[in-house]
Amino acid sequence: MASIRFSCPNCETRLSAEPHQRGEAAKCPECEWTFHVPSASESAPVVKFFCPYCERKLSATEDQWGKEIPCPFADCAKPVLVPRPEWKPMPTGILKRGVADPNLLVREGEARSRADRSEAAKNDSPQAG
Repeated sequence: MASIRFSCPNCETRLSAEPHQRGEAAKCPECEWTFHVPSASESAPVVKFFCPYCERKLSATEDQWGKEIPCPFADCAKPVLVPRPEWKPMPTGILKRGVADPNLLVREGEARSRADRSEAAKNDSPQAG
């Protein structure tokens, strides 16, 4: 059976894979970008993003946008939400700090807001004297 020919979604290096590898995780030998072997035509649009758990570079095809997929790295394999291209990207500083749970960031922000409101309320109340 003929090999699948395609380009790395990151560096455009020409690559090939066997048909049974369609949809499987692969790594570019040139730039080490991790991606899925294309299952459709090689011109399919790709979105690039980072796994929020292991911080490795990932890519996904249009049929995966907005869906949760497992990280293709065996030592991670945690569910990752594939962003759509129009979504605002998550600041890389958050990923580099190693925050695996974005809900934790929301909870921390809400706690700080409550603390700020509580402090402001104390300062506004009349003092006994």
